[in-house]
This record gives sequence, C-alpha cells and structure tokens, in this order.
Amino acid sequence: MLEGTTRLVEAGATAMRSAAAMEDQAPLHLHLHLHPHHPLPLPKPTQSHKIHVISLALTTGTLSSQIQAAREIRKLVRSSPSPASAAKIRSRLMAAGVVQPLVSMLGCGSVEAREVGLVALLNLAARNERNKVNIVASGAIPPLVEILKSQTGKLPELAT
Repeated sequence: MLEGTTRLVEAGATAMRSAAAMEDQAPLHLHLHLHPHHPLPLPKPTQSHKIHVISLALTTGTLSSQIQAAREIRKLVRSSPSPASAAKIRSRLMAAGVVQPLVSMLGCGSVEAREVGLVALLNLAARNERNKVNIVASGAIPPLVEILKSQTGKLPELAT
C-alpha cells in the first residue's frame, strides 16, 4: 500500500512541478508534507524535465510564461558544466521545438518579449551551425531585419 501511495504522490508532485513551472514566480523544487514534522523532499527536476517545461511554456503559455521560458533557456545553457554539455542542451532544446515560438516572439508588440526571444535564439545559435540554419529556416530573418531597423532600447545592438 505504501508503494502505491508513494507512486501517487510522485505522480502528483510531477504534475504540480509542471504546473508550477508555468507560473512566473512558482519554484520548480517543492516539498510535500505527508507528516507535519517530516517533509518529503522531491528530487530536483532533471534537465529533460526542464527542457519539456520550457517547450510547453513557449508553445502554450501566456506571454508572461513565454518570456520566463525564454529566460530559462539562457540560464540552462549557461549553467552547463562544459561546452560539450552546452551543445547537447542546445540540440535538445531545438529538438523540443522551441525555435518557432521564439521566432514569433521577435515580432511581438512587447519589447521585453522581443529582447528575451532574441537572446534565447542567440544562445541556441552559438557555436552550432545546424541550429543557425534551422533558426533561419524558421523565418527569423524578417523579424531580425525589423529589429535592426528599430531604435527601441538595446534590441538593435543585441541583433548584431
């Protein structure tokens, strides 16, 4: 019985982490309290889980969730322990389908969304020719040209 309860708690915790990651301020690391004096710590989300949550937020989330997810791409890539690990993260993010939503953010009316979308795309393109080709194939050039033409904040500077 305890094993079945543990699995149910783990499944619920996974669903809660996924939902929490979609919220702006909610942490990814939660504690369940099955007993008032003995919290059950949950393991930190895996890299695969983080990538899934980022992809989900970019494809189905609110603009605020998309902005946060785009920021998380930079954090995830920069936190990698080695260049090889960063390359693997970039490839996994690309495979998760994050490019098209990020390209869409480049044409958004929100300057903040354009900026974080651009930075996320730059992080995906760094040191990876295949990713650069895929980003261009996803239609990034027209919005990038518009950003370069704009005089809005540091967007033109970031785009070069």
